Amino acid sequence: MQDIIQPPDPFKALSIIYLFTACIFTIGRIYSLIKIAWLRKKGIYPLKGMESLEYVKKLLTQGEFALAIKCYRKIYGNNISLKGAKESVLAIKSELENNNL
Repeated sequence: MQDIIQPPDPFKALSIIYLFTACIFTIGRIYSLIKIAWLRKKGIYPLKGMESLEYVKKLLTQGEFALAIKCYRKIYGNNISLKGAKESVLAIKSELENNNL
């Protein structure tokens, strides 16, 4: 009698891919939390509830564009979309660049 070759289990492959993806997202989230804690210690990122446009400007001068948008959205809450916050932060960034020239 010949051995029948069984095809690989697709659920096993999918579970490995899912586990890998979950690990990558977890590592990214941990990195983000560590980075924010480090920037808070340096006085660049605000403590919770202390967000202001001055911190947005500090973040922009440090090259932390994504965190500047995050801080800006915390200032204005649900009243502003991600796109609106990005446009506003870009305007602040261009204003800072024009003042430095």
